Amino acid sequence: MYKRIPPTEGPYMGLHIKGDINAPETDDIVRLIEERFAQHGPIRLMVAYDAEPGLISTEDLCDNLRFAKLAGDKIAKMAVVGKRAGEETWVALFGLFGGIQARFFGRHHIKKALTWLGDP
Repeated sequence: MYKRIPPTEGPYMGLHIKGDINAPETDDIVRLIEERFAQHGPIRLMVAYDAEPGLISTEDLCDNLRFAKLAGDKIAKMAVVGKRAGEETWVALFGLFGGIQARFFGRHHIKKALTWLGDP
C-alpha cells in the first residue's frame, strides 16, 4: 500500500510505500506521476520505503518500484529512503536498468535525500 507524503510542490512528489504495491496501485501512482509531469515537467520523487526485514525480498523491492520504470521518462530523480543496507544496491541497480537517476538514503538521511533531489 502507499500514500502520498511531502514534498508535494512543483516538480516534487513524495510517496510512502509500506509492504507490497498491487497492480491497481501501480497504475494509480503512474497516473499521479503523469499528471504532475504534465503540470511541472520532470518529477523529483521521494519514496519512503517501509518493509519489515525478512518480509520483503530484494525482488519485491524492484516489483514495488515498478511504477518508476513505467513512468521513468517522466522522472528526473528518485530518492529512496529505507532501513536496510541491502536496499542500497538494489535501488542503484534498479536506477541503472530503469534508466532513472536513483539513489538510496538511510532513514536518518532524509534531509540529504531532499537536498540531493533539489540538486541539478
